Amino acid sequence: YCMKMTSEQTSTSSTGDQPSQSGPSMIQHMSSNKVDAALFISRIITIVCSFLFLLPLFSSTNPAIWYQRALMASVATSALRLHQRVQGGFRFTREYFNQLMTEDACHYFIFPLLFLSAAPSSMALIPVTLFALLHYTAYCNSLLRLSGNPEGVIGRMNKKISDNSSFLLRFIAINE
Repeated sequence: YCMKMTSEQTSTSSTGDQPSQSGPSMIQHMSSNKVDAALFISRIITIVCSFLFLLPLFSSTNPAIWYQRALMASVATSALRLHQRVQGGFRFTREYFNQLMTEDACHYFIFPLLFLSAAPSSMALIPVTLFALLHYTAYCNSLLRLSGNPEGVIGRMNKKISDNSSFLLRFIAINE
């Protein structure tokens, strides 16, 4: 979505096997930050599946499948985020459980799980999708800055979303 190859990244060196680069590429950045890249991909899956549920483009596919996939991707995102936030590994202690329950990521882990087995409701997807969109925008902006081209079409769209983030956060809070 937001990756743009520059001519420096696609040109090869005199040996023909290594691309010449002036700085770290987006692929190198994503491979060195694997959890952030997985979060980025799971958020894209959440957004796409949510839109396929809300706007059923494939009439032969049951929309409930897209609903469940969006919620499962949100659960995966929240589990990865929780893994990032809670350090020290899993323990069966009250302190660990209290630390787990105080994390926002835990609440956003439980939220889609509650709706996963229920009948599909577009209202349940709104907070999940908008949070995924906000965090997708933030990571995509960092990738665009890394590429050196933050002013493209995706960059302008991301700037609009970032500028309206306070409105989106209020809208999410009302929907929850």
